[in-house]
Amino acid sequence: MFAERSLVSIRPSDVERFQTQFASPHVYNTALGHVTALFNWAIRMQLVDMRNPCHPLRKKKIFRRRRDYSTEQIRQIAAHVFYPAVEVLPEVDHLEGHAKRDMALRKAWLVTANDQMQELCNYMGILFLTMARPSDLNKAEFAHFDLEKLVWHKHNTKGIQLSRSIYEYAYRSVPIHSRVADMVQAQRLRWPESKLLFPSHTDQTKPRDNFRKGLERFKALPGVPAYFQLYDLKRIAISLMLTGQGVSHEAISHYVDHKGNLETTMIYDLGLVDPLRPVTERLGVLLGI
Repeated sequence: MFAERSLVSIRPSDVERFQTQFASPHVYNTALGHVTALFNWAIRMQLVDMRNPCHPLRKKKIFRRRRDYSTEQIRQIAAHVFYPAVEVLPEVDHLEGHAKRDMALRKAWLVTANDQMQELCNYMGILFLTMARPSDLNKAEFAHFDLEKLVWHKHNTKGIQLSRSIYEYAYRSVPIHSRVADMVQAQRLRWPESKLLFPSHTDQTKPRDNFRKGLERFKALPGVPAYFQLYDLKRIAISLMLTGQGVSHEAISHYVDHKGNLETTMIYDLGLVDPLRPVTERLGVLLGI
Protein backbone atom coordinates (compact mmCIF):
# COMPACT_ATOMS: atom_id res chain seq x y z
CA MET A 1 0.00 0.00 0.00
CA PHE A 2 2.86 2.38 0.82
CA ALA A 3 5.68 0.68 -1.07
CA GLU A 4 6.71 3.83 -2.97
CA ARG A 5 6.38 6.19 0.00
CA SER A 6 9.29 7.30 2.12
CA LEU A 7 9.15 6.39 5.79
CA VAL A 8 9.17 10.04 6.88
CA SER A 9 6.07 10.82 4.82
CA ILE A 10 3.86 8.33 6.70
CA ARG A 11 1.23 10.11 8.81
CA PRO A 12 -1.16 8.75 11.48
CA SER A 13 -3.99 8.95 8.93
CA ASP A 14 -1.99 6.65 6.64
CA VAL A 15 -1.50 4.12 9.41
CA GLU A 16 -5.20 4.35 10.24
CA ARG A 17 -6.08 3.66 6.60
CA PHE A 18 -3.70 0.70 6.63
CA GLN A 19 -5.35 -0.72 9.74
CA THR A 20 -8.87 -0.60 8.26
CA GLN A 21 -8.15 -3.75 6.22
CA PHE A 22 -8.20 -5.89 9.38
CA ALA A 23 -11.69 -6.92 10.45
CA SER A 24 -10.64 -9.06 13.40
CA PRO A 25 -9.68 -7.03 16.49
CA HIS A 26 -7.01 -9.61 17.33
CA VAL A 27 -5.35 -9.19 13.92
CA TYR A 28 -5.84 -5.40 14.12
CA ASN A 29 -3.98 -5.20 17.44
CA THR A 30 -1.21 -7.53 16.28
CA ALA A 31 -0.67 -5.54 13.07
CA LEU A 32 -0.63 -2.25 14.96
CA GLY A 33 1.96 -3.68 17.34
CA HIS A 34 4.19 -4.73 14.44
CA VAL A 35 3.93 -1.37 12.68
CA THR A 36 4.61 0.48 15.93
CA ALA A 37 7.67 -1.68 16.56
CA LEU A 38 8.93 -1.01 13.03
CA PHE A 39 8.81 2.77 13.48
CA ASN A 40 10.26 2.52 16.99
CA TRP A 41 13.20 0.56 15.60
CA ALA A 42 13.78 3.06 12.75
CA ILE A 43 13.67 6.00 15.17
CA ARG A 44 15.96 4.27 17.68
CA MET A 45 18.46 3.44 14.94
CA GLN A 46 18.31 7.12 13.85
CA LEU A 47 17.32 6.12 10.33
CA VAL A 48 14.56 8.74 10.46
CA ASP A 49 13.93 11.83 12.54
CA MET A 50 10.21 11.81 13.26
CA ARG A 51 7.61 10.95 15.86
CA ASN A 52 6.03 7.53 15.72
CA PRO A 53 2.87 7.94 13.59
CA CYS A 54 1.26 4.99 15.37
CA HIS A 55 1.10 6.70 18.76
CA PRO A 56 -2.27 8.45 18.20
CA LEU A 57 -3.88 5.09 17.41
CA ARG A 58 -5.17 2.85 20.18
CA LYS A 59 -5.62 -0.89 20.19
CA LYS A 60 -9.18 -2.16 19.97
CA LYS A 61 -10.81 -3.47 23.11
CA ILE A 62 -11.61 -7.17 22.82
CA PHE A 63 -14.67 -8.54 24.58
CA ARG A 64 -14.11 -12.20 25.27
CA ARG A 65 -16.96 -14.62 25.74
CA ARG A 66 -16.82 -15.99 29.26
CA ARG A 67 -16.90 -19.77 29.45
CA ASP A 68 -19.39 -19.82 32.31
CA TYR A 69 -20.65 -22.97 33.97
CA SER A 70 -23.74 -23.38 36.09
CA THR A 71 -23.75 -25.56 39.20
CA GLU A 72 -25.87 -28.14 37.37
CA GLN A 73 -23.44 -28.25 34.44
CA ILE A 74 -20.53 -28.75 36.84
CA ARG A 75 -22.41 -31.58 38.54
CA GLN A 76 -23.07 -33.28 35.20
CA ILE A 77 -19.48 -32.83 33.99
CA ALA A 78 -18.16 -34.32 37.24
CA ALA A 79 -20.57 -37.26 36.89
CA HIS A 80 -19.38 -37.93 33.34
CA VAL A 81 -15.73 -37.70 34.43
CA PHE A 82 -15.85 -39.95 37.49
CA TYR A 83 -18.51 -42.33 36.17
CA PRO A 84 -17.65 -42.59 32.45
CA ALA A 85 -20.39 -43.32 29.96
CA VAL A 86 -19.37 -46.42 28.01
CA GLU A 87 -21.16 -47.97 25.07
CA VAL A 88 -22.66 -51.44 25.47
CA LEU A 89 -20.89 -53.91 23.19
CA PRO A 90 -23.19 -55.78 20.77
CA GLU A 91 -23.35 -59.57 20.53
CA VAL A 92 -22.03 -61.06 17.30
CA ASP A 93 -22.24 -64.81 17.92
CA HIS A 94 -25.83 -65.16 16.69
CA LEU A 95 -25.08 -63.39 13.36
CA GLU A 96 -23.64 -64.76 10.14
CA GLY A 97 -22.02 -63.55 6.94
CA HIS A 98 -21.77 -59.84 6.18
CA ALA A 99 -23.99 -58.92 9.12
CA LYS A 100 -21.58 -60.64 11.53
CA ARG A 101 -18.61 -58.95 9.85
CA ASP A 102 -20.21 -55.49 10.06
CA MET A 103 -21.25 -55.99 13.68
CA ALA A 104 -17.76 -57.25 14.57
CA LEU A 105 -16.26 -54.11 13.04
CA ARG A 106 -18.76 -52.01 14.99
CA LYS A 107 -17.86 -53.86 18.19
CA ALA A 108 -14.13 -53.30 17.61
CA TRP A 109 -14.78 -49.59 17.06
CA LEU A 110 -16.81 -49.40 20.29
CA VAL A 111 -14.04 -51.15 22.24
CA THR A 112 -11.56 -48.52 21.01
CA ALA A 113 -14.01 -45.67 21.74
CA ASN A 114 -14.68 -46.95 25.27
CA ASP A 115 -10.94 -47.29 25.90
CA GLN A 116 -10.33 -43.73 24.69
CA MET A 117 -13.15 -42.41 26.88
CA GLN A 118 -11.86 -44.27 29.94
CA GLU A 119 -8.34 -42.88 29.52
CA LEU A 120 -9.68 -39.37 28.89
CA CYS A 121 -11.79 -39.59 32.06
CA ASN A 122 -8.72 -40.71 34.03
CA TYR A 123 -6.89 -37.68 32.64
CA MET A 124 -9.71 -35.27 33.44
CA GLY A 125 -10.32 -36.81 36.85
CA ILE A 126 -6.72 -36.21 37.90
CA LEU A 127 -6.91 -32.64 36.56
CA PHE A 128 -10.13 -32.09 38.50
CA LEU A 129 -8.94 -33.46 41.84
CA THR A 130 -5.45 -31.93 41.74
CA MET A 131 -6.36 -28.59 40.11
CA ALA A 132 -3.33 -29.14 37.87
CA ARG A 133 -2.57 -27.75 34.45
CA PRO A 134 -2.74 -30.15 31.50
CA SER A 135 0.95 -29.37 30.85
CA ASP A 136 1.81 -30.59 34.38
CA LEU A 137 0.03 -33.87 33.80
CA ASN A 138 1.48 -34.39 30.32
CA LYS A 139 4.99 -34.47 31.80
CA ALA A 140 4.04 -36.49 34.88
CA GLU A 141 5.73 -39.86 35.38
CA PHE A 142 4.66 -42.83 37.48
CA ALA A 143 7.77 -42.37 39.62
CA HIS A 144 6.51 -38.93 40.67
CA PHE A 145 3.55 -40.44 42.57
CA ASP A 146 3.77 -41.97 46.03
CA LEU A 147 0.52 -43.92 46.14
CA GLU A 148 1.03 -45.11 49.72
CA LYS A 149 1.41 -41.61 51.17
CA LEU A 150 -0.95 -40.12 48.54
CA VAL A 151 1.59 -37.52 47.38
CA TRP A 152 2.40 -36.19 43.92
CA HIS A 153 5.93 -34.81 43.48
CA LYS A 154 5.20 -32.31 40.70
CA HIS A 155 8.29 -31.77 38.53
CA ASN A 156 8.89 -28.80 36.23
CA THR A 157 5.78 -26.94 37.30
CA LYS A 158 5.12 -23.45 36.04
CA GLY A 159 5.66 -21.90 39.46
CA ILE A 160 9.16 -23.34 39.74
CA GLN A 161 10.09 -22.31 36.21
CA LEU A 162 9.02 -18.72 36.92
CA SER A 163 11.13 -18.55 40.07
CA ARG A 164 13.74 -15.78 40.14
CA SER A 165 15.87 -17.64 42.67
CA ILE A 166 19.38 -18.69 41.75
CA TYR A 167 18.56 -22.18 43.03
CA GLU A 168 15.29 -24.06 43.01
CA TYR A 169 13.99 -27.43 44.03
CA ALA A 170 13.50 -30.14 41.42
CA TYR A 171 9.86 -30.61 42.39
CA ARG A 172 7.15 -29.57 44.81
CA SER A 173 4.98 -32.08 46.61
CA VAL A 174 1.20 -31.86 46.89
CA PRO A 175 -1.26 -34.26 48.51
CA ILE A 176 -3.64 -36.17 46.26
CA HIS A 177 -7.05 -37.77 46.70
CA SER A 178 -7.31 -41.54 46.99
CA ARG A 179 -9.35 -41.56 43.77
CA VAL A 180 -6.34 -40.01 42.00
CA ALA A 181 -4.22 -42.92 43.23
CA ASP A 182 -6.77 -45.33 41.76
CA MET A 183 -6.57 -43.55 38.39
CA VAL A 184 -2.77 -43.59 38.44
CA GLN A 185 -2.87 -47.31 39.21
CA ALA A 186 -5.27 -47.86 36.31
CA GLN A 187 -2.87 -46.04 34.00
CA ARG A 188 0.00 -48.21 35.27
CA LEU A 189 -1.97 -51.33 34.32
CA ARG A 190 -2.71 -49.79 30.93
CA TRP A 191 0.92 -48.78 30.21
CA PRO A 192 3.19 -51.16 32.18
CA GLU A 193 6.27 -50.38 30.06
CA SER A 194 5.96 -46.57 30.03
CA LYS A 195 7.55 -44.02 32.35
CA LEU A 196 4.97 -41.38 31.48
CA LEU A 197 1.54 -41.39 33.08
CA PHE A 198 -0.15 -40.53 29.78
CA PRO A 199 2.20 -41.57 26.95
CA SER A 200 1.61 -41.23 23.24
CA HIS A 201 -0.02 -44.28 21.68
CA THR A 202 2.53 -44.27 18.86
CA ASP A 203 5.67 -43.66 20.94
CA GLN A 204 5.53 -44.39 24.67
CA THR A 205 8.63 -42.28 25.33
CA LYS A 206 6.72 -39.13 24.32
CA PRO A 207 3.76 -37.53 26.13
CA ARG A 208 0.23 -37.78 24.85
CA ASP A 209 -0.33 -34.81 22.53
CA ASN A 210 -4.14 -34.66 22.45
CA PHE A 211 -7.43 -36.35 23.29
CA ARG A 212 -9.24 -34.95 20.27
CA LYS A 213 -11.51 -37.89 19.43
CA GLY A 214 -12.39 -38.66 23.03
CA LEU A 215 -13.01 -34.99 23.78
CA GLU A 216 -15.41 -34.70 20.84
CA ARG A 217 -17.45 -37.60 22.23
CA PHE A 218 -17.29 -36.11 25.73
CA LYS A 219 -18.67 -32.77 24.51
CA ALA A 220 -21.59 -34.63 22.93
CA LEU A 221 -22.70 -35.92 26.35
CA PRO A 222 -25.72 -34.22 27.98
CA GLY A 223 -24.88 -31.20 30.13
CA VAL A 224 -21.42 -30.60 28.61
CA PRO A 225 -21.33 -27.24 26.75
CA ALA A 226 -19.71 -27.01 23.32
CA TYR A 227 -17.12 -24.50 24.61
CA PHE A 228 -15.78 -26.93 27.24
CA GLN A 229 -11.98 -27.13 27.40
CA LEU A 230 -9.64 -29.29 29.47
CA TYR A 231 -8.17 -26.21 31.18
CA ASP A 232 -11.67 -25.35 32.44
CA LEU A 233 -11.46 -28.26 34.88
CA LYS A 234 -8.84 -26.34 36.85
CA ARG A 235 -10.96 -23.18 36.74
CA ILE A 236 -14.05 -25.06 37.90
CA ALA A 237 -12.19 -26.77 40.75
CA ILE A 238 -10.63 -23.51 41.96
CA SER A 239 -14.00 -21.73 41.76
CA LEU A 240 -15.66 -24.45 43.83
CA MET A 241 -12.94 -24.24 46.48
CA LEU A 242 -13.11 -20.44 46.67
CA THR A 243 -16.84 -20.39 47.44
CA GLY A 244 -16.89 -20.93 51.18
CA GLN A 245 -15.61 -24.49 51.53
CA GLY A 246 -13.82 -23.81 54.81
CA VAL A 247 -10.36 -23.81 53.20
CA SER A 248 -8.25 -20.66 53.31
CA HIS A 249 -7.67 -18.93 49.99
CA GLU A 250 -3.93 -18.88 50.70
CA ALA A 251 -3.88 -22.67 51.00
CA ILE A 252 -5.71 -22.98 47.68
CA SER A 253 -3.27 -20.56 46.05
CA HIS A 254 -0.26 -22.55 47.26
CA TYR A 255 -1.82 -25.86 46.19
CA VAL A 256 -2.43 -24.65 42.64
CA ASP A 257 1.16 -23.41 42.36
CA HIS A 258 0.49 -19.67 42.68
CA LYS A 259 2.78 -19.23 45.72
CA GLY A 260 0.06 -17.63 47.80
CA ASN A 261 -0.58 -14.87 45.24
CA LEU A 262 -4.34 -14.46 45.59
CA GLU A 263 -4.59 -12.07 42.65
CA THR A 264 -3.31 -14.81 40.35
CA THR A 265 -5.62 -17.39 41.88
CA MET A 266 -8.69 -15.14 41.56
CA ILE A 267 -8.10 -14.88 37.79
CA TYR A 268 -9.36 -18.45 37.58
CA ASP A 269 -12.55 -17.70 39.52
CA LEU A 270 -15.61 -18.34 37.34
CA GLY A 271 -17.79 -16.22 39.60
CA LEU A 272 -20.28 -18.99 40.33
CA VAL A 273 -23.71 -17.53 41.02
CA ASP A 274 -25.48 -20.29 42.96
CA PRO A 275 -23.13 -20.36 46.00
CA LEU A 276 -23.89 -16.65 46.50
CA ARG A 277 -27.66 -17.17 46.85
CA PRO A 278 -27.51 -17.45 50.68
CA VAL A 279 -26.25 -13.84 50.70
CA THR A 280 -29.37 -12.43 49.08
CA GLU A 281 -31.59 -14.80 51.08
CA ARG A 282 -30.02 -13.59 54.32
CA LEU A 283 -30.39 -9.98 53.18
CA GLY A 284 -34.10 -10.57 52.69
CA VAL A 285 -34.38 -12.00 56.20
CA LEU A 286 -32.63 -8.98 57.70
CA LEU A 287 -34.95 -6.65 55.82
CA GLY A 288 -37.97 -8.58 57.04
CA ILE A 289 -39.35 -9.57 53.65
